Amino acid sequence: MPFFILFQGTDRREQIDLLVELESISNKHNLGPALQLKISFCIVAALFDYSMKVHEVQKVQYWLRLLTKAKEMLDLAKDNKDTIKVSIDCGSILNPISIIN
Repeated sequence: MPFFILFQGTDRREQIDLLVELESISNKHNLGPALQLKISFCIVAALFDYSMKVHEVQKVQYWLRLLTKAKEMLDLAKDNKDTIKVSIDCGSILNPISIIN
């Protein structure tokens, strides 16, 4: 479960902007690739949730942001393959080898 919660009536665009700001703060303070990857997963989830109608097509600008973010996430995981392990188990960002759940 992501560490952010979307409440009914939440401005989805504002939620995305806040997550992007959180990501930049994390990068600025060098909090590590594991936390950056977790925040990126939340951004991707928020971008997919932006369109609430089931049959509505994703807006092009958000689809392009999704593709860019997915590439960034894959590059980040590849560049840090010795320290980031993807697992379905609980992880800790305090250990040298972090687990993304």
